[in-house]
Amino acid sequence: MDLAPAHAAPRAGATFLPSGSYRRREPEASLLYRLVAEELDGLESDLAAASPYGSGLPRHVRKELEAFLVCGRLERGTTVTY
Repeated sequence: MDLAPAHAAPRAGATFLPSGSYRRREPEASLLYRLVAEELDGLESDLAAASPYGSGLPRHVRKELEAFLVCGRLERGTTVTY
């Protein structure tokens, strides 16, 4: 039985970096990141105003959106894997 991993063919248009090079992904450049960053506080206040209980976003949703905003940002620290 062959247990070697199956390697997928590269995607069309995929670019490969030379070995040992690193290119940081830039989450702040994506449309989704900018929308969440710019609209999160407004969304929460609008939902709180529209809610009969004034609750806004559930805590777990707010927590996940805030975690999304710091993921991949170098000023929050890095992890080195080998």
